[in-house]
Amino acid sequence: MLVDKVYMLHYIPLMERLESIKKLKFKYDIICDEPVEQYHTNDIYNWEIKTEAPFRDLRQSEISLAYKHILVYKDIFLNRYKNALVLEDDVIVLDDFEEQFDNNLKKTPEWDMIFIGSGCNLSISQDDLIDNQIAYRKSNPASKCTDSYCISGQAASKLATNLVRHSLPIDFELNYWIEKLDFKVYWWEPPLVKQGSQIGIYKSAIQ
Repeated sequence: MLVDKVYMLHYIPLMERLESIKKLKFKYDIICDEPVEQYHTNDIYNWEIKTEAPFRDLRQSEISLAYKHILVYKDIFLNRYKNALVLEDDVIVLDDFEEQFDNNLKKTPEWDMIFIGSGCNLSISQDDLIDNQIAYRKSNPASKCTDSYCISGQAASKLATNLVRHSLPIDFELNYWIEKLDFKVYWWEPPLVKQGSQIGIYKSAIQ
């Protein structure tokens, strides 16, 4: 695929997901590290986040997930990767995923992040769809769950140095930094990935 690296984020208590991701045809690095301390803060940012995100205590699974995404940003930054694809272990991809992915990436303008899945059933409005257009620039809140997205090396380096600890679930946290760091974010239509924990294939560790 036309990215320098593919990361697969795996939560060890959900071992049943390993069998499915082992069937994927492309190579990826599994990230399954866990924080050794409380890796989030109870201090909410002094900033009006443009989404429905009231502060609450986070579940351990949410802290674990955010920690893994932050590890990915640091790894991209340290290895100077130009870009990467980040997947969570409940992804369901198309049979021709690699071919479709590369074709879509070629058609996407300069970007910082691209959300490629159908998380929370979010999509571009039918009224805004354009014939033969794949990538749509998205204003904030621009995250679409975090099960499947591309991130540029430049964006990852900014997150690696800014997103040290988090107060919110990772998708809401990203909305904060997307706005603050002025990222160019796109959604692909139609999406290439379904989230297994949202369509009933897996039990969700978050919801």
